[in-house]
Amino acid sequence: MTDTKAKGSIRNRFVIIITACSLFVLAFTVLAQVIVSRLANDSATNIKHREKVLIDSRNLRNDLKIANNILTDHLLRPNPKVTDLWNKKMSDILKGVAKLKSLTWVKEKNLSTLVREFDHTIKLYDQEVRKLLKIRLNAAKQHPALHFARETMLPENKRFLTATSLALEETLEEDILGANSKIYQSIIQVRHLWIQLISNFRMYIINRLGSFDEASLHVQEKDIETIYRQLHEDLSKINKIGQDVTLGIQTDASVHEMLDASGQWLKDYNIVKSIHSSPNWRMDVVIISETIRPLDKKILGYLQDLESSISVSTTSDVTTLAGMGENIITVLWSLMFVGLITAIFGYIYLSRSILQPIAVVTKALKDEASNTESVILPTIIESEETQNLIDAFTIMRKQVHTRQHALEHQALHDSLTGLPNRNLLHDRVQQDINKIHRDTGIFALLMLDLDRFKEINDTLGHQIGDRILEQVALRLVNAVRDTDTVARLGGDEFALALPIKEKEDAGVVALKILSSLENAFIVDDHHLYVGGSIGIALYPDHGDSVNTLIQKADVAMYVAKRNNTGFKLYDQTQDKDSMGHLSLSNDLRKAILDEELTVFYQPKLDLASGKTHGVEALVRWDHAQRGFIPPEQIIYIAEHTGLIKQLARWVLKEAIAQCSLWHKKGLDLNMAVNLSTKNLQDPMLFDLIEDTLNEYKFPPGSLVLEVTESAMMMDPENANKILSRLDALGVCISIDDFGTGFSSLAYLKELPVDELKIDKSFVMNMMDNENDAVIVRSIIDLARNLRLKVVAEGIEDLGTWELLYDLGCDYAQGFFMSKPVSVDEFELWIKHEQEKEKLSV
Repeated sequence: MTDTKAKGSIRNRFVIIITACSLFVLAFTVLAQVIVSRLANDSATNIKHREKVLIDSRNLRNDLKIANNILTDHLLRPNPKVTDLWNKKMSDILKGVAKLKSLTWVKEKNLSTLVREFDHTIKLYDQEVRKLLKIRLNAAKQHPALHFARETMLPENKRFLTATSLALEETLEEDILGANSKIYQSIIQVRHLWIQLISNFRMYIINRLGSFDEASLHVQEKDIETIYRQLHEDLSKINKIGQDVTLGIQTDASVHEMLDASGQWLKDYNIVKSIHSSPNWRMDVVIISETIRPLDKKILGYLQDLESSISVSTTSDVTTLAGMGENIITVLWSLMFVGLITAIFGYIYLSRSILQPIAVVTKALKDEASNTESVILPTIIESEETQNLIDAFTIMRKQVHTRQHALEHQALHDSLTGLPNRNLLHDRVQQDINKIHRDTGIFALLMLDLDRFKEINDTLGHQIGDRILEQVALRLVNAVRDTDTVARLGGDEFALALPIKEKEDAGVVALKILSSLENAFIVDDHHLYVGGSIGIALYPDHGDSVNTLIQKADVAMYVAKRNNTGFKLYDQTQDKDSMGHLSLSNDLRKAILDEELTVFYQPKLDLASGKTHGVEALVRWDHAQRGFIPPEQIIYIAEHTGLIKQLARWVLKEAIAQCSLWHKKGLDLNMAVNLSTKNLQDPMLFDLIEDTLNEYKFPPGSLVLEVTESAMMMDPENANKILSRLDALGVCISIDDFGTGFSSLAYLKELPVDELKIDKSFVMNMMDNENDAVIVRSIIDLARNLRLKVVAEGIEDLGTWELLYDLGCDYAQGFFMSKPVSVDEFELWIKHEQEKEKLSV
């Protein structure tokens, strides 16, 4: 036999513990009188601690006064450096609050909640002041009407001008000398009034930002309203003429479009005017009155409450200290008596309520481990420990089931957006097909591909891109019914599956989806815009299987993206168009690699001397089978197939290489190269330009990069960064098509720009149209005040040349001097110009 030694039962251990505790309480009672005297000394120490808390609170009050003085100085004299002063002072204040929170006395006296609320209010105050500091340094944020005008009224301006251009084109094509000539002149007058209206509105915005007196603003408002009434009268006359004389289809539609766009513009103008007349036209004032002042008052109240609590607590502690010793002795003797009674009843409770129920729970756990069926555990309310054990087991079982469901969900849903993935989409579409096959009906599959998402993702990083995808997913879900399916297929591609009653309903849903994407996506401090292109396929019209419907919807989506129509319903002819576009894309890729493209050059002349100042590089493509491909189509294909970077690199190198050869021949010319929106968003653009300049040892000052207003306003922050780097390199920056965009003049003066290039739409008609001449003169004056050079393009006659010379324009470009020509033709042209100069001398 093997002898074993008993370890002792829980009951015996319980008896030993109770006996030891009783002896400890008895000994503690004897020593209580000694401890009371010591407590008196401890209380005195606590009083000193409270005094320290009082001193700290007063220091916080003084720091807050200093912080308020810093804020007041900034409001009177805005200064970017004040942020550092504010941060330092707020850091001191937050450290003081943190010190208060960590004090034991604060916690013991139930003041932790007060101090936490005080800390929270201080942080809110800090956040609001930082927001105010930023607003005071940012004109756009300080004046909300400026942002509204840019984001809301710009599309109406573009829509009106587009309708005007289409009407003019059709009127010229259909009738030159007949009744339509009167309509043509009327439309010209309407366009001039509209441009004058927009110019006056811009000056109205500028004057409001400059805080001009109210009387001047009212005068400008009356001028705007007078011009608008004249505009509306002229449009109404054109519309009335259209009732008597048959207009072209496009002209009639354009007249109605102009009426609608001008009407919407007037509504938006009234909104801007109401903002300017309201107290909220200055956001910094709103923040001060509605947020900062109440928080400041609340902070001072917390400090007062804290100091009052300290005083009351000090008085109370001194009063109760004398009776503390007696109370402790009484409590200790009572505790000893209660302890003896508790020991007796505790032993009984331990046996009946803990040990026996634990044995029952243990058996239940073993049954759960060996049984696949759910086990019902006994309900024991006598023992908290046993109940906790049961609760722990129940939680464990629920977690196991939850993890199983999570794994199933991950297999069928996108991890980023939580939307169904391709697998679940296939399953649901097949279910809808089966149901409609039985009950009859129509089913629509919409394929959505985001526009401009790749540029944002490449420029700002995948983290920003992921957050945009999350917001897109939320907008799509909110745009359709709960019973419809919204899925993410990968990247920036989404799909929507929905039963519909009529075929037209699919287009209605597509428009609703595109409308939901129009507002800006706000990520951190970025306001980003992402559009979409939608392809629609219907069951059973376009296919009877999931894969077929997806393929047809993809084709339609590609056509919508290429034609920039927003959405497109699948048509059988689209397959051929898609193949043709794909073929042309492949041909462009091959043309770039094999250098089948050609660069033409159009000269720019110095108006003062008449000498050739430089040239602009313009790409041309003579396709072997298709013939001449328009430059606009080349750029469109390059941007939508990812070839824009290769095309820009080829044109840049070709232009700089050619200009280097001309320099060696003694021709002192600069070279202008155009950059598209996507070029400006390319993070490698600066390195490409710098490497190319170094490769050909080309002086940076002889390179002019032309960027349109719209390209800069797509992402102003990024545009400013890349243009600043190029300016530091020595490259000249020119704003192309100036006057047709909607860029802020306040933003323009911050850009590293060397040159403004007036759009040819103003230059070509300035001899016959006073408004165009006024606009050109204003741009030249603006450039002179900003110390910028001015180029006028579109000069087609001597009169325009002479007028621009009188106005002080610097450079000229147009068919009057020369159209874009090849290298050989340009060298013959400039040789002829040099011979003319010699003869004139």
